[in-house]
Amino acid sequence: MSASEIMRLVQATGIHVEAEGDELILEADHEPPAAVLEAIRRHKSEILALLAANDKWTAGDWQALFAERARSAQARGRHSTEEAGACAYECCVVEWLNRHPASSDPDRCAWCGKPDRESVAVVPFGAEGYGHTWLHPECWHDWHRGRRQRAQAFLAIMGVTVPTKAAEPANFPEDFGKIGSA
Repeated sequence: MSASEIMRLVQATGIHVEAEGDELILEADHEPPAAVLEAIRRHKSEILALLAANDKWTAGDWQALFAERARSAQARGRHSTEEAGACAYECCVVEWLNRHPASSDPDRCAWCGKPDRESVAVVPFGAEGYGHTWLHPECWHDWHRGRRQRAQAFLAIMGVTVPTKAAEPANFPEDFGKIGSA
């Protein structure tokens, strides 16, 4: 079980987790299941690393971003409350990914660790200002899924929960954010 999966389990059990130095502080309204506590103990260092990825935004900041994006999506009148929540959640995931770029060595794939092969080169993915992650094109999907899971685990820690419609990335309309004609 990964730290991301454990944090989703922790959220589902109603436990709030914070890092204080190299210690984890747990708060819950009821005694957590022993299996969950054991999973937290086994993966403490991974959970601490996940929590350390915070870039000074508080849980309140992330929750405010979510609420603002949901209000905005609903105000346009094109989304139900549930759909607006899914769009807002996706915006939070993208914000986390943008705030935590994953630059890597251009000589090896960041996912599989292998260099260029005869038929497949390691190529850059990402925006110039953030640096590039170097991957084999066929490795991108798995690498990106792992990054999304890390973002989702972090957001769960911050109290931004996954709306039911956000199990998969939101389907934004083709004209998302555009005003007028193309």
